[in-house]
Amino acid sequence: MNPAIALWLQSTRPLGRVAKSLARYENVHGDYWADLAVRWLSDGFPMDEAIAGAGHEMITARRGSQEDRHALFRMIRAWERNR
Repeated sequence: MNPAIALWLQSTRPLGRVAKSLARYENVHGDYWADLAVRWLSDGFPMDEAIAGAGHEMITARRGSQEDRHALFRMIRAWERNR
């Protein structure tokens, strides 16, 4: 796992921060935070229901880049299959 992610996991409520990055910040800061959240998930950050829900919202609203939405879709589907 990326050392930056490991350090971040030690902070409080990291899953909520990822979900916020997917669901809200893209409206204020462009796609920057949504892109970071997708990269964190790709690097092995654990997914939960809040993150999956925010990801579905991002995909449905067609926010973020197409590449990020496709990657997020694949990660959410894999998480749903492995629950």
